[in-house]
Amino acid sequence: MPFLSLQVAWDMNGDGLFTSADVWLLEKWLLCLPGNFLLELFAFWLPRTAAFFHVHASGTSSYASFYGIAAWVISAVIWVRSATRPIFPIGCAALIDRLK
Repeated sequence: MPFLSLQVAWDMNGDGLFTSADVWLLEKWLLCLPGNFLLELFAFWLPRTAAFFHVHASGTSSYASFYGIAAWVISAVIWVRSATRPIFPIGCAALIDRLK
């Protein structure tokens, strides 16, 4: 299944030109990518549950949930968690000691 949330183009608004509006749309796409992708996976793997929660992120139910509040909240949680989590969980000094 080709995931629509992973598809990107330089000309995001489809006017045939790459302008500052496209830059904002590319930033919006990147910032909301984790939430859109997880909602799309949720709608693909659990379609009845997604319909119960009114998540519309598949080809059969339209993509109305993309860039919605749920997608932004999920994306914010993932971006903040990834920004505050250390890259090396044991710390750089401990890693250097282990390599010796």
